Amino acid sequence: MGFKLDIGKLTINIVELGGEAIKLQFLIENAFNTGLIAYADIDFLPYPPNTIPPKTEFFNLFLEFKAKPASHINYDLINPIIWHIEYIWCNGDKNLSEYVLKWFAFLVQHPSIIPETILVLRSPPRCGKNIITDFVRKSLFGPELVYSTSDLRKILGKFNSAIQGCKLIIMNEAGMASDEWHKANDHLKSLI
Repeated sequence: MGFKLDIGKLTINIVELGGEAIKLQFLIENAFNTGLIAYADIDFLPYPPNTIPPKTEFFNLFLEFKAKPASHINYDLINPIIWHIEYIWCNGDKNLSEYVLKWFAFLVQHPSIIPETILVLRSPPRCGKNIITDFVRKSLFGPELVYSTSDLRKILGKFNSAIQGCKLIIMNEAGMASDEWHKANDHLKSLI
């Protein structure tokens, strides 16, 4: 059974020689099994949008950001997001909201650099903290690059493969006692 690639304008259609479509996963598995594709290791090396993916000797787990840079800014879309960050997240503090926006921009503009800071949002439940993080997860980064949990052990535990390949981790309504937070503090700092 052989495969061929039909390359159309901006699309790639993978079909068997008999004309039947095949799943890309099957094609990749077949290439690995037959030795056509071989990697010595796997890693996560994110790169900014609109750049050529780096050539590596390892399989890169980074799947690109979902959103791509636009030729013009749609202020009807952006203004409500900026307003929400400034007035809901930052309580009207322009300096703080500018920091938050630059923090998110840094994640995209320099994705291979760890920002060495985290954002901590404290407020009563149902105040709108998740509106922005949901938007970032679904529309900007894509769900593959964001991990959300309320269980700190899933991030700091021995078996934390769930965060492998993630660019953003969201701790939502983490219900831990303060002594548990203090115990986890040093480990959490080592990840930042």
